[in-house]
Amino acid sequence: MASFSESTIIDEEDYEVDTELLNQIVLQTNKYAEKKISEKNLSIHSTWLKWKNVTLDEMKAFIGLIINMGIVILPNLKDYWATDFLTTQECFPKVFNRQRFLQIFWMLHLSEPTPADTPIHTRTQKAQNYLSYLSNKFLSIFKPSKNKAIDESTVGYKGKISFKTYNPQKPRKWGLRVYVAAESKLGYIYSFIPYYGKLTTDSNTT
Repeated sequence: MASFSESTIIDEEDYEVDTELLNQIVLQTNKYAEKKISEKNLSIHSTWLKWKNVTLDEMKAFIGLIINMGIVILPNLKDYWATDFLTTQECFPKVFNRQRFLQIFWMLHLSEPTPADTPIHTRTQKAQNYLSYLSNKFLSIFKPSKNKAIDESTVGYKGKISFKTYNPQKPRKWGLRVYVAAESKLGYIYSFIPYYGKLTTDSNTT
């Protein structure tokens, strides 16, 4: 048995994301799509006339392609379905046609829809249940050694969001700040708290 000073994998079976979590994403995506489509005045040429509910297998494939996009970086989302010889990516059109991928991309939702004027302290909860799940999952499969580090990290992001930060001293200057607890030897992150602006600072000092 490993000593307390050594990091340990607790259960390799826990590497898999629970189907229950993915089913919730499927459910909320389909509910959101149904709501948005019902509110639209669709033309006879609308892409939404061809909408069908997302399945669990489709969601797994969709997330797989999103992860792959972080490895194979192209300037535009639609470039992953380009037919040009120099830029073509064979795996993407084999998994989804472009229209279906974009349908899921536009309708992807994690939780029950909330009104547009919802205060920020609840608006940040749209993904909180999934972030908490991931943080707990990291802890459940890995026991860190006694040498740990607490630091802040930046997840690169240039979209529009109220708590995006800018730090000229970071390699990724624009992004989302995350406070992380990591195992020092391996750099494994076993717990994290996203920074939502002053709201996060206040909650951490109370």
